[in-house]
Amino acid sequence: MGRFFTDSAGFMRRVFLLDGFKLDACMDGTYIEVLTWVLTTMSRTAKLFMSHMANDMLYSALPPLLPVLAMHHNLSIAALGLIPAVYMITASFLQVATGYIYDRRQVYAFMPAGLLIGGFAVAAVGFVEDYLLIYVLALLGGVGSALYHPVATSASSVSGKRSLSVSLFMTGGDLGLALGSLVCSLAVAAIGLRGTSLLLVLPVLTALLLTRVQFQHQAVRRQELGAAVRAVGLRYIYILVAAAMLRGVTVMSMITYLPLYLASQGYA
Repeated sequence: MGRFFTDSAGFMRRVFLLDGFKLDACMDGTYIEVLTWVLTTMSRTAKLFMSHMANDMLYSALPPLLPVLAMHHNLSIAALGLIPAVYMITASFLQVATGYIYDRRQVYAFMPAGLLIGGFAVAAVGFVEDYLLIYVLALLGGVGSALYHPVATSASSVSGKRSLSVSLFMTGGDLGLALGSLVCSLAVAAIGLRGTSLLLVLPVLTALLLTRVQFQHQAVRRQELGAAVRAVGLRYIYILVAAAMLRGVTVMSMITYLPLYLASQGYA
């Protein structure tokens, strides 16, 4: 659990390195020791959970806006479908560059920066009058997501309980996808299209929280990564990628076009 030493005052102390944190606890205060560990590790995990939820809420907030944008800007179905497509394509390909840079420089500022960029971009959708600017904002939203995901995913995996930490992190993202449409719909129904401004609140708050957390980077040597890939086999990796792509196409198509279909049937 830790390394023992005697401090200058003669107290026996123990140093812990858990979840990227160095904890210094006095041996005669076990309950304080445990409480400190729980608050430290849980606050780190909780902040990653909340930030992932905030980030993924931004994408799922776009589909409920499509019927409103169709009426406001007189856009076709194809033009509307291009909005989330620009967001996701930008996020998907730019993540590779972000991960490449992060592996070499560990720029933790990518996380809060990504949340702020994505939050401002999606929140601004309800304020622009030129529909071409919506595509620019969708692109910026994708940039924000691409900056956030590689760094946050890496940070969530540096833990003594790696599987649990990553699971909680992914749960935050799934919860964000589920809540984004609901929050956006309620906001727009309450105060109109400019209700998108409310979508900025959670990204800003979680970005501020992330600036107060220190993370530890676990470097993986290229030889180790190559050995892991060879052990699994490229065929299975290709199958996994194909399955993920098919799942993404199915889920994103339904999320994007279901609101448009329901609106056309008079349910909006």
